[in-house]
Amino acid sequence: MLVGALEANRVANLGVMLVAGLLIVAVVIALLVRAVVAKVVIALALVALGLVVWAQRSSLQDCAKQVKAAASGGASTKQCRFLGIKVDVTPTNG
Repeated sequence: MLVGALEANRVANLGVMLVAGLLIVAVVIALLVRAVVAKVVIALALVALGLVVWAQRSSLQDCAKQVKAAASGGASTKQCRFLGIKVDVTPTNG
């Protein structure tokens, strides 16, 4: 009977160590996954921001052409928008 009690005790201890080890592995994996997910989310946000800036760049190029045309017509300023903000643009002699 004593031999059976020792084996059961060892199995119980082994079970506790196994659960503790699995918890440690789970925490490490959770931290790694969180880091990977955070990197993916940040990368997607930067790509979206890049697309917005690219679209605004094209809009500003169109506005610059209009400013140049307005300058030849004698206009002093023109309003352009950048990310929804109105910007007064004055033509230059260049």
